[in-house]
Amino acid sequence: VNVTEAMADQLTTVSKERLATFFGKLSDDDMESLDATVRLHLGL
Repeated sequence: VNVTEAMADQLTTVSKERLATFFGKLSDDDMESLDATVRLHLGL
């Protein structure tokens, strides 16, 4: 199992067409945590 780190303070946008590789998936708890952190960094 590969461990990957999401860096919510280093966001970029990419079109769906440019995504060629599936990187993995997050648990619901991890996704909620990432979502909250991204909102914090974006001031939402």
